[in-house]
Amino acid sequence: MKTSRLVLSCGCNQDCLFCDAGGVKRTAGAAGRAAALAADPGNARVNITGGEPTLHPGLPGLVRRLKKGGKYVALLTNGLRLASADYLRELAMAGLDEVVVSFFESEPERYDALAGVKGGFAKKAAALKNLRRSGIKTSVNFLVYSGNQSSAPALVRELRKKHGVKDIVLSLLEPDCERVRARRWLIPDAAAALRSLSAIAGLRRKLGLRCMLPAGGAVPPCVAEELGLHCPAGEVSGADFQPRLRVKPAGVCSACPHSASCPGFVKAYAVGMVKFLMARRRRG
Repeated sequence: MKTSRLVLSCGCNQDCLFCDAGGVKRTAGAAGRAAALAADPGNARVNITGGEPTLHPGLPGLVRRLKKGGKYVALLTNGLRLASADYLRELAMAGLDEVVVSFFESEPERYDALAGVKGGFAKKAAALKNLRRSGIKTSVNFLVYSGNQSSAPALVRELRKKHGVKDIVLSLLEPDCERVRARRWLIPDAAAALRSLSAIAGLRRKLGLRCMLPAGGAVPPCVAEELGLHCPAGEVSGADFQPRLRVKPAGVCSACPHSASCPGFVKAYAVGMVKFLMARRRRG
């Protein structure tokens, strides 16, 4: 399914220690961009993202406009505003197909400290409960960082059993954003993170999970294949994934079939990922 993005730069109601996305507040022009995407026959799905897109005052109207164009519409959100069942109902009536909720902790105080908002976890839990009742397809964008690099499989189990989530996008922390450069302790150890991703991949059949990696994310296609996880390269157009601080080791990348389209290894994770890749290939 060919995917485009509608980016709403309308700030954020969290202040996460690892995210630069919430700064700019600009709502003008969103209706025009939505209309253009609705009329574009080259995409079947539109991901609405931000900042925090639920802060845009005209979000239900934007969803309706995209649905009139026959698009599958997904909302990428921290979920806090969806703690309001009335607001979620409004989005459902507009035709919203899917909600992708970010997630990185299940301990309330730890979550609130990382997200920079008191009571944030309680709202997220309420949102997941509302979503389960609503019948809207719910996916989770699960962020792996240093604090959950070992506990990630247990957290994924909890999402499945407590909240009924089946679809999970597994993302590694972006190490080169401004906030993380000031807090290097947030960056996960690549080896530990890959062990957790491998363990989560092993839970899919038992728990009925569907797991994937984001296109253009920190895990390149060659590593994704070794993990047995889908990495949908080329499915996102108009995205802001940039090959910042990437490396392509000649001994690993020169003969790789993905080399032409892959930007390489994120520099902060390169050594650990190459070691993982070589160990898996030696094992056969």
